[in-house]
Amino acid sequence: MIPTLVLTAGAGLLLWGAEEFMEHIAALARAWRLPVIAMGLLLAGAEPEEMVTALIASGTGNPVLAATDALGANVTMTALGLGLALVATSGAGTWAAGGAAQVSTLRGYAVAAAGCGVLALLALYDGYLGRGEALALVTAYVALVAFIWRTQRRPPAFGELAENDDEDDDDHDVEKSSGRTLLMVALGLAAMVTGGALAVRGAAGLAERSGLGQQATGLTALAFATSIEVLALVAAGRRRQLTAVAVGGVLGSVIYNATLTLGLAAVVAPLTTPDLRWVAIIATVLPLALLSRFALSRPRPVGVGLLAAYAAYLVAALRTGVS
Repeated sequence: MIPTLVLTAGAGLLLWGAEEFMEHIAALARAWRLPVIAMGLLLAGAEPEEMVTALIASGTGNPVLAATDALGANVTMTALGLGLALVATSGAGTWAAGGAAQVSTLRGYAVAAAGCGVLALLALYDGYLGRGEALALVTAYVALVAFIWRTQRRPPAFGELAENDDEDDDDHDVEKSSGRTLLMVALGLAAMVTGGALAVRGAAGLAERSGLGQQATGLTALAFATSIEVLALVAAGRRRQLTAVAVGGVLGSVIYNATLTLGLAAVVAPLTTPDLRWVAIIATVLPLALLSRFALSRPRPVGVGLLAAYAAYLVAALRTGVS
């Protein structure tokens, strides 16, 4: 009962945090002059609970758990997260209702996620991820975040900047409002991280009692638990008509796990793993589903296809990973 209660408590915190994040993210995006989907990628896409899980697994001599969790979470988030996001759309193209520019941005993020998947595949190709390759993965993540921040920040619109002294009070009110918004977004993220950590703990307990081996546990139960944050974000995005932000968060999480999570885990201790190339290939290919014209014109069938791919992945992971 205890793992189940812990998992339930974690899910509750995740849902509350996702709601608060979605409620305030648009205002914070305006204050920081970033597209709201870029905020989803940079903030919601950051997976500290995933990274901590991988670091602990690596540091305690469980490299298989560290690698399978990161790769398995990427498959889970893209197949299950993107699948649910597309299936839940109320009509053709509503997940990208922001127009051609938003569609282009999301597809660019999908290509970036696939590119990071290729890096992870190459790093793990021989079953060993050393510190040199790990540092290259971390550098790739930092460079990509810096590029997005630098290229997608918008300059102030004409007349936006205060020019008169009598506008100081209004500026002060805006700063206070921005501060409150940032606080609520931070609280939402903190709740998701805490809830994610509880969910991971509960899922790991359930997996241990079920008798699954490390590989199967990492690819399925633990990967699902560390992905609950993004799945909650998809649900909250649907309710608030911000599905595109959730999609950006999914893609950001894939980028984060394929580079920073794997990289830092291998910095702590080099990872020696079984053959995970098939998982890395799936994690690389799935984000490219957003490049299909059907993802925009007929999103639900594409979403159903992704959910079917997740079911097939679970069967394969359990067959190949049980010790």
